[in-house]
Amino acid sequence: MSDQQKQSFQILFAGASVAFGVPFLLIEVIGLVLGMELYNTYPTLFGALYISLYVLGGILGGSLATRKVELAQMTRFGVLTGLVAFFIQQVVYFIFFGAGVLGDTYTLFALVGGSLMGSIYTKQNIKRLEKELAEKEAEKQAEEPSEEEV
Repeated sequence: MSDQQKQSFQILFAGASVAFGVPFLLIEVIGLVLGMELYNTYPTLFGALYISLYVLGGILGGSLATRKVELAQMTRFGVLTGLVAFFIQQVVYFIFFGAGVLGDTYTLFALVGGSLMGSIYTKQNIKRLEKELAEKEAEKQAEEPSEEEV
């Protein structure tokens, strides 16, 4: 494995860890504070909160992971970040809770969709920053007098 491939894998794994870890820890803290009351009293609200946290985690992980890759690979990297995050989630849930919790399709769509949204956001942000930098360079060169005028 080359150094570039190793670095790409490390970036992908780091983004996926953030995409899974942040919502997982927040859900566990909410469960610790509220217990089963929220789930038993308002299961629809808990489901919406669960999916929303995974979408936000996917956005955060996808955005952070795609900052380090080339512009052409950002969308692919965003999708891969979401898929690896879902794989990490399945492994962790299997270890902690057993095989009965595997195969949550909503979480798959939330992580992949969130990571894709995060990568698209980062891509657009980088394009915007490059455009602003080019405009500033053009203004700077227009303000400087040429050697012929001096």
